[in-house]
Amino acid sequence: MKNILYIQCEDHLATIFLNNGTTIHDIKTLREFEKELIPLGFFRIRNNVIINGNYITEMDVRIEKRVVKLKKDTFIVAKLRLKSFVAWVTTVG
Repeated sequence: MKNILYIQCEDHLATIFLNNGTTIHDIKTLREFEKELIPLGFFRIRNNVIINGNYITEMDVRIEKRVVKLKKDTFIVAKLRLKSFVAWVTTVG
């Protein structure tokens, strides 16, 4: 689990992006992944993306930006999740 950078779900197919650059596909829902990963330092930043907090390299949580960078990948945090994301980062970081 610690090698997972993030998980992105499109059309009922989850793609797991690993630290070494490889990907794995799974038919689990993000809700199923959430149950396993949230206690391990992951956060759901959008309806279709869960990130590993250990790999956050940059972030700008101003309401007009809402950017999180993991290694070379950049994501926008959903507005509705921003407040809880900032609280989560403060707690785990």
